[in-house]
Amino acid sequence: MNKGVTPLLKDLLLNGSVLLAFLFVGNWLMTLPRLAALYRPRPRLTPLLVGLLGGALGMLLMSVTIHLPPNVLIDLRNLGVVLAALYGGLPASVLAASLIGATRVLLVGEWNGATAAALSSLLATAAGCGLLVRLPGWLLLRWTLLTGWSLAVSSTFLTYLLYGGPYLGSVLVSYTIVFTVISYLAFQCLEYMKRSHLLFERYKAEAGTDFLTGLANVRRFDALVPELLAASRLHGEPLSLIAVDIDHFKRVNDTYGHPAGDQILQILAGLLKNASRSYDIVTRNGGEEFSLLLPDCQQDKAGEIADRLRQTVERHAFRLADGQMLHITVSLGIASDDGLANAAELVRRADDALYEAKKTGRNRACQHNANTLSLSK
Repeated sequence: MNKGVTPLLKDLLLNGSVLLAFLFVGNWLMTLPRLAALYRPRPRLTPLLVGLLGGALGMLLMSVTIHLPPNVLIDLRNLGVVLAALYGGLPASVLAASLIGATRVLLVGEWNGATAAALSSLLATAAGCGLLVRLPGWLLLRWTLLTGWSLAVSSTFLTYLLYGGPYLGSVLVSYTIVFTVISYLAFQCLEYMKRSHLLFERYKAEAGTDFLTGLANVRRFDALVPELLAASRLHGEPLSLIAVDIDHFKRVNDTYGHPAGDQILQILAGLLKNASRSYDIVTRNGGEEFSLLLPDCQQDKAGEIADRLRQTVERHAFRLADGQMLHITVSLGIASDDGLANAAELVRRADDALYEAKKTGRNRACQHNANTLSLSK
């Protein structure tokens, strides 16, 4: 193999490995729950984070140079600016270019024509990419435009440095091929990781969602109770739980059929959701069983909410798809945290109260107060 080709392949493998490792770590950082909770509700922070990551990538790539025959060194620092613009816009690209440029000045340690040209190249790349990315079109097209602009600016910079040299043409061709291939690799890797993360979040959400009602399911309920209980104790706020069960639901299925029963469940889910506070959590725990988790809610207040829900359901006319109108009732059990040992005890007390409500006639709300049960209708 040609002696000039072997170092080039090694350099390309090194740059590719560094790039993939950085993209993986950067994507992992951006999807950390705590960091995501910081920037997702604040969209203005996203360009800042993307710009910092783009700048870090450019600085890293600047340290792993590529040797082109006969004795020319290039690097792919502009790739950090291109990716920052693609995913963060103009502010991100300018920040990335500024960080890379500052690093270039510190490394060189002096100001000369080459340094000025390098800084101008970075800023021109940042400005052009930041403006081009605003054009409408699918993402791959915008990546193509940004890569083309970066290559045009970099080629101008290389021409300035190597003007009159016998190898200018071969260097420009080699740089264009290398930058395009590596940039495309980075783009595809980022898109793959982004799609994978979105699918993961989707499947994660679906795993905790009841397919019929759209409410949180029992799996999500089992995870939420200890989380909310720990939070309530941390902030000194009471947590209440209301267990809800439809009275004689089997009769509905036997008389009108399971599709009608499903409609009843969907309508009831909407009633419970609409009658709850915005931060309350309504879940379907299976069959005709529902629950309401009420943060910062005393048991007496939870009892009032439960009785209001009971009356709302009792008065509501459930319209089926064929036009028939049905009336149903629900029984409810209420429990609150008063120094309970664990989440399972809170659930058990609500279930005990629900059982008492059904045993004593249904269409009732029953509260579990320490070791006693009290009914309301």
